[in-house]
Amino acid sequence: MSTSKKLWLFVRKATFLLASIAFILGALKLAQDRLPFSVADMLKEGSVEREKYLRYDSIFGNEATFSILFETQNQIVAMQEISSFLKEVHYELQTNKSVKSLASLKDAEFVEFKKHHVFLNLFLDEEGKVKPEAVPHLEGRFWKNTLVTEDRKSLLVLGSFSEASLFNDERYTVERLEESLKNLEERFPQWKSHLIGTNVVQYYLFKDIVLTQRFITPMLLGLLGLLIYVLYRSFAILALTLGTLLLSYASTIYFVYSVDGGISAFTGFAIFFVLIVGTSDLIHFFSSFVRISEPDLNKKLDLVKKSIMTPCFFTSLTTVFGFSSLLLSDLVPIIKVGLYSSFGSIACFLVTFFVLPYLIKVYNINIYSPEVLKKLDVRKYVGWTLRHAKFSLMLASAITLVFLFGLGKLHIDDRFYNKFSDSHKLTAAVDRFTQSFHFLDSIEMVLKPRQGDPIGPENFTDIASFEEEIQAMSEITSMKSHARFYDYIRERGRKDLFPLGLSEERVQSRVDSFYQKIVDIGVLEDFYDKDRGIVRAIAFLGSPSFQTVKRVKENIESIYRDRYSDKFDLDFMGHAFIRAYVNEGIIRGILKSLGAGLVLTFIAFRFVFRDFKLSLLAMIPNILPLLFIGGFMGLFSVDVESNLVLMVCITLGISVDDTIHFIYSFQRHRRNWSSLESAVLHTLDDTSGALVGTTMVFVLSFPCFFLAEVKLYVQAGIYVILSLLVALVADLFLLPVLMKVFEERKTVHRVSAEPDLVASLFD
Repeated sequence: MSTSKKLWLFVRKATFLLASIAFILGALKLAQDRLPFSVADMLKEGSVEREKYLRYDSIFGNEATFSILFETQNQIVAMQEISSFLKEVHYELQTNKSVKSLASLKDAEFVEFKKHHVFLNLFLDEEGKVKPEAVPHLEGRFWKNTLVTEDRKSLLVLGSFSEASLFNDERYTVERLEESLKNLEERFPQWKSHLIGTNVVQYYLFKDIVLTQRFITPMLLGLLGLLIYVLYRSFAILALTLGTLLLSYASTIYFVYSVDGGISAFTGFAIFFVLIVGTSDLIHFFSSFVRISEPDLNKKLDLVKKSIMTPCFFTSLTTVFGFSSLLLSDLVPIIKVGLYSSFGSIACFLVTFFVLPYLIKVYNINIYSPEVLKKLDVRKYVGWTLRHAKFSLMLASAITLVFLFGLGKLHIDDRFYNKFSDSHKLTAAVDRFTQSFHFLDSIEMVLKPRQGDPIGPENFTDIASFEEEIQAMSEITSMKSHARFYDYIRERGRKDLFPLGLSEERVQSRVDSFYQKIVDIGVLEDFYDKDRGIVRAIAFLGSPSFQTVKRVKENIESIYRDRYSDKFDLDFMGHAFIRAYVNEGIIRGILKSLGAGLVLTFIAFRFVFRDFKLSLLAMIPNILPLLFIGGFMGLFSVDVESNLVLMVCITLGISVDDTIHFIYSFQRHRRNWSSLESAVLHTLDDTSGALVGTTMVFVLSFPCFFLAEVKLYVQAGIYVILSLLVALVADLFLLPVLMKVFEERKTVHRVSAEPDLVASLFD
C-alpha cells in the first residue's frame, strides 16, 4: 500500500474517531441540562385537570408547603428545652431565603374569651412553659397532635417556600432548606429532623433518578462490555459494540433535547432503554459476522445483512410498535417515554446496519471464529417436549391458569411518599410522621354554595355537617377548614363565657363578632376566598396510598350526592387528587396502549411470517411473560408501582425479538425438512446461541438496577429480567409444541377431507 493511501486511511480513521467522540461528548454535555419535575407537567397543556390544579395552587399555594418533624430520643423533655430549641429553629430557617413562613408551638396562639374581651394568647410563657390555661386547648380536638406529641418527643414545624425561590429553581430551594436542617442537627445532636412536602418528594425523585441514571448507565455499559467480551473474546467487537451503543444513545439525547430543551426524570428513563434495544441487534449482528468465513469484508457484510437484516428490521419495528403504543396515553411523561424510546429503537437499527458496517470497513476488522458463541444444548429437552407435546401443553396451560389467578390479585398503587428504598431518608421521614402525627397526605376540597356567602349562617350549617360526616371516616385522621376553626372558637366561647353568666345569645354574638374580625384581617385566607365565594377543606389521610385516596374520594362523593348536592358545589383539588387522576390515567391508558401494541405486533408478525395462523401462535409466547410477571406479583402480594405498568408495553416490544428470529429461521429450515422436529432442531442450531446470549446479557446486566434508591428502577429490573427469561423459555420450548400440536390437527383435518392431499401448514 502506498504512503498516500496509508495516510488517507489514517485520516479517515482519525476523522471518524474524533467526530464520534465529539458527537458523544456533546450529547453527554447536553444531558447535564436537567429539567425539574412537577406534578402539573404530567398533564397535557390546556387540559381541564391541569388548569384546575394550577388555578387552585395559585389561590392556596398548595405546592409550596412543607412540614418538618423534629424528634428526640431523650426520655424526659422539658418544655423549656422545647421552647429554646424552637427559637433556634425559627432563627435558622427564617434567615434562609427559600423559606417564606413558619408556624410551630413557639408562636402558635389559642383563643381565650374574657367577659368584655377576646384574646389570642401564646401557648408558651416567657420561660418556655406551657401556660396552665393553654393545656385544655392542646388536648382538644382542634390542636391535639398538631404541634407536639403528648410525650413531647416530637415537634411539628409547618412552613412554605417563597414564590421567588420556587420560580428560580425549586431544586436549590429544597437543598438550601436541607442545609439549614443539617446545621440544626449539628448544633443540637439530640434532635433529628425529617422533612416532607410535595416539592420535597419531587426534589428527591428528580435527584435520585438523575443520580441513578448517572451511576447505573456507566455500570450497565461496563457490564454489557464485559459480557460481550465473554461471548466473543474480542476487544475489537467490544469496542465496536460500545461505540455503536453510545452513538445510538447520543442520537436519542440530541432528539430529546431538540424537543424538550433538557432531560427530565421520565425522558431519562426512556433514553436508558436505548442500551437494551441496541444490544439485541448487535448480538445477532456479530453472531452472524463471526460465523462467516469470507476474506472480502464487503461480501461478508452483505452476507450478514442478507442473513439477519430482515428479522432485525421486524424486531425493531415491533419494538417501535410496543413503545409507540404509549402515545395513546393522556399523560405527557408516558407519551414522551413512547416517543423517545421509539426514536431510540429506530436509531439503534440504523446505526447497527449502516454505521457499524462502515466502521468495520474503515478499521478493517474481519473476525472468523465460529466456535466463539457456543450453542445452548437444549436439543434433547426440546425434542422431549415435542415427543410429549400434549403433556407439555397441558402443563403450560395449568401454570398459566395459576398465574391468571394471581393476576386477579395484583395490587397496583402509588404511594407518593414511599417511592424509595427502606434506607432512604424520605422513607424514614414517612415512618416517623405516620407514627407521631398520623397524617401524611390529604384530600382537598373546594366548596361553593349555590347562593350566599359560604361562611354565612345559611350555608355554614350544611358545610359543617358535611365535614363531620367526612371526619367520621376511618381513613381520616383530622380535618382543617374554616368550619373546624369556627367550631373551636365557639366551643371555647361557651366554656369561657357561660361560667361568667352570659346568655346563649350573648355568647353566640361574641363568637360571631370575633370570628368576623379574624376573617377580615385575613387569618383564614388559606381556607376562605371571599372574592370567589369558596371555602377550602382539607381531610388528612393516615395512608398516602392511591387506593386510599380513590376510596375516600368515592365515599365523599357518595355523601355529597345523597345529602348536599342541592346546597353547594363540590370540587376535589390538590396534589393527592391530581396523583389519583394521574394513576387512573396510567392504568386506563395502558389498556389502550396494550391493545394497540398487540394488534400492531400481530400485523408485523403477519407481514414477516406471511401466515395468519402462525402469527396467532407467535403471539402466545409474548403474552405469557406479561401474565407470568403480573401473576407472580399478585400471588406473592407484591405492590406494583403504578408507573411500572408502562413496562407492559415496553416488555411486549422487547420480548418479540426472540420470537421473530426463531420463527424466521424455522420457516427457512421447514422448507428443507419434512419433519417439524428436524426443522426445529436445526433452527436451534442457528439461533439458540444468539437468543440465549442476548437474554443472558440482559439478565446479568439488569441486577445493577437493584442498587438504585428509587423503587421504580428496582421493580423495572426484576420485571425485565423475569419477562425476558419467561419469553426465552416460551420461545424455545412452548412455541415448537404449539406449532406441532396445531400442525397435527390441521393435517388430520386435511387428510379426512382430502385423502389424496397431504400438505404442511408451514410449507
